[in-house]
Formats: sequence, structure tokens, C-alpha cells
Amino acid sequence: MGRLASSPQENPFYAGEVNGRPCFACDAANRIYRVMQFTTVGQCDAAAQVEPLQKSVLAAIKRRRKQLEKGQP
Repeated sequence: MGRLASSPQENPFYAGEVNGRPCFACDAANRIYRVMQFTTVGQCDAAAQVEPLQKSVLAAIKRRRKQLEKGQP
């Protein structure tokens, strides 16, 4: 089961605010783009806990996690 972030900024897909309301990446392409910007395994782990996620986003998280574990930028 996914976890709920205590604040919007803790969500790995947080994209900022518009008119004082938090906005998040919600389509698969945007989420995959954000995943490729992650610099730590912890970010990948946090993103994997967000629900619901598309299968393609989960696959991108797994790929990025492996890259980071191997020391690839």
C-alpha cells in the first residue's frame, strides 16, 4: 500500500504551485521524465510508494534505481 506524504513537497512528483494550490505530475510521460532526474535511490523508493502509478512509470523507477546503484549518472 502507498504512503501519504505529510506535505505536497515530499511527494516525488510534486511540480510546484499554481494559484496557491499544489500541482503534481500526473501523466506517465511527465512522471517518467521526473524519474530520470532522480539522483538518489531514496527518491526512487519514495516514488515507488506513490499510488496509483502506471506500469510504465514503475518500470522507469526500477530502471533508474538500477542505474543509480551501479553509479551511473
